[in-house]
Amino acid sequence: MVSPLVYYQLALLAIIWLFVMLHLTGPEPSRTTPPVPAQPKRRRSTEPKAFEGLTHKPHCVLCERETAHPQAPPPVPPDPLPRTNRRPREVDTSLHFCPHRDCDYRGWLGRGNLRANGHPSGGPWRQCHCTACQGYFLETHGTLFHGKQGAVELIVRVLACLAEGLGIRATARVFEVDANTVLHWLVEAAEPRRAPTPGSPPPYVPKVPHTPLPACTHAPTHMAFVLATSIAARRFDYDILLLTEEEASVGMRRVASSGLVDGVIVLDVAPDDERVHLARRISLPSVFIGVPDDHEGLVCVDLDFEAAAALAVDRLADLGHRSIGLVGHAPVAYEKSNFPPRVRAGFEARAADRGLAASVELPEPNGRRGEGVRASVRALLDGGATALVLHCDDAAHAAVLDEVARRGLAVPHDVSVVSVGATFDTTAFHPPIDSVPLVPQASCDLAVDLAMRLVEGDDVAPGVHLIEPGYQDRGSTAPPP
Repeated sequence: MVSPLVYYQLALLAIIWLFVMLHLTGPEPSRTTPPVPAQPKRRRSTEPKAFEGLTHKPHCVLCERETAHPQAPPPVPPDPLPRTNRRPREVDTSLHFCPHRDCDYRGWLGRGNLRANGHPSGGPWRQCHCTACQGYFLETHGTLFHGKQGAVELIVRVLACLAEGLGIRATARVFEVDANTVLHWLVEAAEPRRAPTPGSPPPYVPKVPHTPLPACTHAPTHMAFVLATSIAARRFDYDILLLTEEEASVGMRRVASSGLVDGVIVLDVAPDDERVHLARRISLPSVFIGVPDDHEGLVCVDLDFEAAAALAVDRLADLGHRSIGLVGHAPVAYEKSNFPPRVRAGFEARAADRGLAASVELPEPNGRRGEGVRASVRALLDGGATALVLHCDDAAHAAVLDEVARRGLAVPHDVSVVSVGATFDTTAFHPPIDSVPLVPQASCDLAVDLAMRLVEGDDVAPGVHLIEPGYQDRGSTAPPP
């Protein structure tokens, strides 16, 4: 048995060796290490960086800029797989490709890597097998029919009825299908579908890859007018041909010379709209839904926005408010659209007539959660306004109500609110908001009626046909506190 003194001696030797090593490797007392100057932290620049690859001048500051991405070199196709000694194929797979991400043959047609394996579970679609990655997929992959339980003939007939103008609910009743299912098929049919780039991951395809409208145009309002125009035209057994903003002038010239249409209805009218001069030159009858600055000799239809704003001011003045504010659109809208300046002019003119102190805020569309709108509300309330007139989109309406609530104020007891020119339902807000609405159906019905009279050769005098506004009381106005 080993004595414990041996272990004590070994431990003592280890401690002596440790002190010797520290003495040899430690810093000398006479040598000092020069101080290293501290490196200043690099501050991130707050200057905004411009988008690269601007290819065209935007419609306005709100319009999205397109960037040009460098073109990648074309992928090299993989070698075709050699033929096997099996019997010749009876199913042609040359129009299919492997959709799996990790497959070298992904996206390539006719490379001999696919086999048809019959109909799984007795279904109507064949299953394809990729011999390169050993993956399986149905031949409907990437199409509208992938994963659908309904028959192909049924889906095709449903979409055909929708394309002919039959409504979603009516189509659902005819084919005894749930209306939500019909809507789902319609949405999928409208989505863009692209084949993947051979040999690469699938590209990102946004829900709306391109918009034909400038960003300063409120798309839901615009499409509400398009739908109302279509419904009014169908009453006269007419269809509409929609020309987008990109080809408005060129398209008007084309349809006028080709005889494709009998008349033109112009939407989204700008104060200095270039289509005004074109409408005077072409032989087709034209009706403008909107009033451009130069409307001599034209037939124009619109809501009387000046009277609508005056109606809201009168409501507040009659309740005893002496200081009111207008929350409008972004400043660019007063250059690109014809109706925001008319609302502002009507608001200021009637406020002056009634002896009210009136302020106008045109918030910039910057920041999250409508910070520009919130700042405008704070400026108006801090300036003494006891009532707000809103002429803006639905998101701005929600931001106004939220900012009022954040200040601990209640509508209508502390602040009265009236909406002017809204095409959306203001009863959906909490609380509901009084409104002088813009009804697309009224404007479009009158425009189509005038257009049909012009098509039939009736004498329609040029001029501006204004629709009288109406006030809808939702309980958001009260005497000032």
